Formats: sequence, structure tokens, C-alpha cells
Amino acid sequence: MASAALLASSPSDWTYTSEGGANLVLAYTGPSSPHLSGKVLRLRKSKLVLDHRGEHTVGEADLRFSEEVVGRLLGKEFMVGMEKVKVDRKWMESMGGWLRESRARPVERAEVDEVDVNAEEVVLAEDLVGGEGTLAIEIKATHLSPTTLPIKTTYCRFCMHSYLKAIPISTEEAVKRHQTSYCPLDLFSSDKNRVELAIERLWDGWVASSGKANNLRLFLDGKRLDPDDPTTGQLLTTYLSSTSTPTSLTTPLDLLKLTLTSILLSSALIPTLKSLQSSLSRLDIEGVASHILASTSSPTLSSAFTSTKELETNPTTQEWIDWLPKLSTLATVPASPRDVAMEYLLSATFKDCSIFITLEKTADGVLIKTKAIDLDPKPLSRIPKYWAQDQEIVETFRGLVQSSGGQLRRCTE
Repeated sequence: MASAALLASSPSDWTYTSEGGANLVLAYTGPSSPHLSGKVLRLRKSKLVLDHRGEHTVGEADLRFSEEVVGRLLGKEFMVGMEKVKVDRKWMESMGGWLRESRARPVERAEVDEVDVNAEEVVLAEDLVGGEGTLAIEIKATHLSPTTLPIKTTYCRFCMHSYLKAIPISTEEAVKRHQTSYCPLDLFSSDKNRVELAIERLWDGWVASSGKANNLRLFLDGKRLDPDDPTTGQLLTTYLSSTSTPTSLTTPLDLLKLTLTSILLSSALIPTLKSLQSSLSRLDIEGVASHILASTSSPTLSSAFTSTKELETNPTTQEWIDWLPKLSTLATVPASPRDVAMEYLLSATFKDCSIFITLEKTADGVLIKTKAIDLDPKPLSRIPKYWAQDQEIVETFRGLVQSSGGQLRRCTE
């Protein structure tokens, strides 16, 4: 069984690949195993200093949430196959110790949290990165939903947030970056030229950041590609030339645009994600905050979540499942503060996901998969943080709009 195989494996059989706020991911690279080969391991994390709400427990990969909530809305064909596996504390402690000793994790991550050695279950999932003969492309989906706030109808949240993260920066440089940087509205536009432009700008950002930006990541033969490696371009060109239709294109970027544009325009994942983000964000964060403040008569949004009984506890998976039928009526009937909060949190799950595209060479040709990953539930306590961050993003970008004299490119649906 998978549990016995996992407990028999050594920490050194696993290679660190990535992590998010709630889980870190290791790929199996040990001896061939019918239960472990082709799999990744998702380990829940716990903060080194916990807040009073124990927020770390919410991000645990919940298979029922994935299958019966997210999968029902998104489509199970776009979900990654996963299974829960029992572990013991001794094995978790050995894995945690090995991660610390190997220093595989980014320093800024390791200083904040670690593997939760108290976890009694971990998650084995399909390894989308794959092995030999596989090219995998990860694209961060990010926020796409519309709003009624004037500045947000002109500039998307992603582009505004990019400016905030770039500060300190001169107005001249900020305008230049904004004009030439990736905008997710292009990627999700269903327009061939704009999708190609989005891919080109994702590539430019990947190269400029030496592969450190998380908007685009490329893996070939199971290994993450480094744009600074002089062999990367030729490796990509060789692979893409062998998997695409005959073409006169010769550069890795042109071949990547040709391949990815065709896949993205033909996949139902993109329009489905766009629709879910939009329909679940009908109030946007300003509307959510206003509704909760008015309904609870709380002086601040933070206090509403600490002093209002229906907002104090995170939804269980069963509550999420039972709540889903309400989605079709929330726009027409009075909604409770909890209903409004849950609707927005579900939109946040889809805004925070990534798209994973894999091309795998097989005896019958090239097998293409398009999946969505990082679809964990969000805790209720995040809503005040979302609101505070959103206000900072908008006000900071409003200053750039004024100082630039209207020179900024508009983000259009």
C-alpha cells in the first residue's frame, strides 16, 4: 500500500520543488516504486509563531473540498489526482529534519514556517512536472474579476499590485514597466494576438527575473529550467520543434507562443476560470467589507471577524458542500455576512490558483494535459487582510496615475 511505501521511503528519496502559504511540495526521485513513482508529496506547514486563530490548519489539502466543491464548479477533468496517506510522527520529524539540514527551502520561507510534524496524513498527488520527455509550463492565473470601483475598471488588480511590489521606483520607470509588462487580461482574452502578447511578456518577465518570478515556470525532463543557463534556449527549441506542427519558427519564444496559444485557446479551463472569478466576485472586496460592516455594526472589519459569532469559525468542508446550492440565489435574496464572506473566499481560491500545462511524448504522439493547481480553501480571517491590501494597492496606484499624466496602458477585458 501507498502508506507502507511512503513510510519505508527515505527523506532523501524526495526532492523539494515548491511551496505556497499552506503546503510545500516534494517530488519522488527515489528507486522505482509502483506507489510513489510519478507522484509528488504535499506536506502541510505550521507557522513557527502561531496566531490565535491557528490559521495554518485551514490550508491542509482537503480532498473532499477539492473534489466536491472546487471540482464540481471547475470540472473534475481539470483537477489533479490526489490521495491521502497515513504517516507517523517519527517519519514526519525525519522529513522536517532533512529539509532543515539540506537547506532546500528558500531562507525567507524557512524563517516563517516548517513541516507540521503533528500531521497524521499527507497527500500524494500526480506529478505534473513529469520526467524524461515531458515539458511542463506553470502560469499563475491571478485576479481577473471585474469591479465597479472606477480605477479597477481601467486597470486590473494584478498590474496595480505589480507597481506596489516594485516600489521604490521612479514614475518614469514605473510607466515603462507598466506599458511592457504582462497583464493577465490578455492571457484570458480568447484573442489569439493578445494571448501571444501575454506569453511573450511572461517570457520577458521570466528572463528578466532569472526565473525567480512565479508568474511563469518551465520544467523539462523533470528539471526546472533556468533562463540564465546558456543551454536552456536550445533545449526548449529542440523539444518544441519535435512536438509542434512543421513550422519555420526557430526561436524558443516563438515556438512556445505557437504551442501554448493553441492549447490555451482550445481549452475550456481558461473561460471556466474567468467565469468563476467573475461570478463569485460580484461584490468585490469593497462590497464584501461594506456588507459585513453594515450587517454586524462593527467599528472595523477586523473586529467583525473576532466579535461576530457567525464569522469566528472557518467553514468545514461539509459546510462548503451544503452551501454550494446557495450560489445561484445570493444575488437575488438577502445574504448573511457569512454567505458573502464564503462567496468571496471561494473566488479567492480560483484567483490564487495556477494553470499547469504538460506535454508528454508517448508512443502514440504527444499527450497534452491542462490542470489547475493550488486550489485550497481560504480562511475567514483573510478577508480583513484582503481589504487592507486592496486599499493600499488602489491608493498607491492612483498616485501613479496622477503623477504619470495619464500615460498608462489600460487593462481591457
